[in-house]
Amino acid sequence: MMIQMVAAVMPREQKPPIPFKPHFQRFINLSLLSFQITTSFLIMFGEQLSFFSSY
Repeated sequence: MMIQMVAAVMPREQKPPIPFKPHFQRFINLSLLSFQITTSFLIMFGEQLSFFSSY
């Protein structure tokens, strides 16, 4: 769902800016950043779980 929103926003950067666009772009950047942090944390957590379960 979030990827579709980002894909919908990306091609519009050639057009003149809409007043609410910078705020919306910041919101998308923040959500993408938090998504990346959560994913990397889950990957690290899963690696530690598999590391502990191997013993």
